[in-house]
Amino acid sequence: MLTKKYKKSDTRLLPLFAVEYWYLAENKILPKITNNLAKYYPLFVYSPGKGVDVYYQLKDWDIEDNILSPYFQKYKLKFKKLIDEYQKECIEIKSNINNKNIFNLLISAWAKLSFIVPLGELYYSGTKNIVTQKALAVRQKTINDFYKTNKNIISNLENILPKYNKYLNFLTINEIKNNKLIVLSELKKRKNAYIFYKNNIYTNITFKKFIKENNILIKSEKSISNKTNKTILTGITAMNGKVNGYAKVILHQDQMKLIKKGDILVTPMTTTNDECMLAIGRAGAIITDEGGMTSHAAIIAREMKKPCIMATKIATKLLKNNDYIEVDADNGIIKIIN
Repeated sequence: MLTKKYKKSDTRLLPLFAVEYWYLAENKILPKITNNLAKYYPLFVYSPGKGVDVYYQLKDWDIEDNILSPYFQKYKLKFKKLIDEYQKECIEIKSNINNKNIFNLLISAWAKLSFIVPLGELYYSGTKNIVTQKALAVRQKTINDFYKTNKNIISNLENILPKYNKYLNFLTINEIKNNKLIVLSELKKRKNAYIFYKNNIYTNITFKKFIKENNILIKSEKSISNKTNKTILTGITAMNGKVNGYAKVILHQDQMKLIKKGDILVTPMTTTNDECMLAIGRAGAIITDEGGMTSHAAIIAREMKKPCIMATKIATKLLKNNDYIEVDADNGIIKIIN
């Protein structure tokens, strides 16, 4: 059996049903709309209090740049048709929250979003054309739609399935459609931790054991460090600026309230969560482990004009609470002052 090499993409706050429609979109629908040029097998690992780590095979990382971008540049009419369909689906999703068929819409829309996001990223990296420009504009317009939809689905389920309110984030699509399938003991296992891979849910197994049994190799991230000039990290600049302040390392969303005015928010990722948005408003700058130029952190940083450095990979591991740091987003460099 060949070893499958994976690399972490990001960490998300996702209910299980969203993990499921993400997989179905990229593994079942995406190949159909890209003439079988793209088909992904994302790996999802949920940990309590942290969220869902998302991994992709190393070979998948070049598909957007080297395959999909040239493809849609060649077939612009097809690209326009898919973009139009995506925008219509986003509107339909908002008006069909109470409809169980909403998941079909989410799967279809996410399949298109899976190429819209990386194409938008290419615009910032220098590939500026009508395709990447349109992808960026659509991404920015719909960035919050899926988070809000997931939240609204959970809110509706609180009334429909009050018995399972503690476990709504761990329901599958089929369990939501047919609550007779729900097994409480299984929900409890998922709440403790789960791995979602190839449309299967695994519980009661460590990540280390799982990847060994499935012949998966995880590529580790390395820091960029220079102790002489105290430069400990570099990343991608989403919004320029230079700010000094005290680092506040936020690993869980319920810690966002700890951010005071002028603090440097250091977090794996940002979300549309109300506490997170308020924290960003108070923060002097934003540093994230993950994200690209069309990520939530990047777009919000530009809107709020907050210096922002993303994709540091391990800022939350290297920086400590109350480190006094300099965020030089003009150059994508973070320094510890004292």
